[in-house]
Amino acid sequence: MAFTAILVLAACGTSPSPPSSSSPAPTSPAPSPTPSPSSPSPSESTPAPTNSPSARPTLAGAALTPVRVESSDGPPCGDQLCDNALIRTVRLAAHDGYDRFVIEFRYTGNRSTLPAYEVSYAKGTITKDPSGQPIELSGSAALLIRLTPASGFDTMATPPALVYTGPDRITAHTGTVTEAALVGDFEAVVSWVLGTRGKQPFRVLTLTNPPRLVIDVAVPR
Repeated sequence: MAFTAILVLAACGTSPSPPSSSSPAPTSPAPSPTPSPSSPSPSESTPAPTNSPSARPTLAGAALTPVRVESSDGPPCGDQLCDNALIRTVRLAAHDGYDRFVIEFRYTGNRSTLPAYEVSYAKGTITKDPSGQPIELSGSAALLIRLTPASGFDTMATPPALVYTGPDRITAHTGTVTEAALVGDFEAVVSWVLGTRGKQPFRVLTLTNPPRLVIDVAVPR
C-alpha cells in the first residue's frame, strides 16, 4: 500500500557591478521558479535529507498508537447542515529522518479550528468511501487519516463550489511513505491514506496561518 508531494522555493540574484580588469567576472545565479500555491510554508521546511543513516535524528513524539482529537468547535453536526473544514491542498515531502504529509484547510462560516481527526494504521483492506471498492496501494502498511466535518467541496457557497482541485494520489522521493491517496469525501467525512514501507512510528502536529494538519512518519535509520 502507498503515497506523495511537492516543494518549491524562490530565489533570484542580480549581477554585481563590473569588476576591474584584474579580477575575473563573477557569474550571476539563474532565477529560480516562483513558488506555486501548494508550496509549503517556511514553518514546514527542514534541511534536505541526508544519505547517511547514522545522521538521521530520532523523530520526537512519534509512536505506533492511534491519535484521535475532537474538534473544539462543538459536537458533531449529525443530520443538520454545518460548516465543514474545507481542504484547500495537500502535499508530501521527504525531510531529515521522516516523511511529512500536510493537509491545508480554509473555512466557511464561523469555524475557527481544525476538524476532528483520527490517524491510525489500518487493520484490514482499505476501501473507497462510499462505494466500498478496495483501494490498491504500494507498500506493506497503510496509515489512515480521517477528518470530520470536512470536505473538498463547499456546499455552503452559492452556487456550491469545488475547493480541492488537486490529484487523488500524490507521490514524492520519500523514504517510508510510498504514496498518499484520497479514499473518501462523503457526508462531511474526508479520508486520506498513506501507503508505507512497514508500520513506522508517526506523530501528528497542527499549524496555523493557514490551518494545517501535519503527519510525520519516521524513516528507519
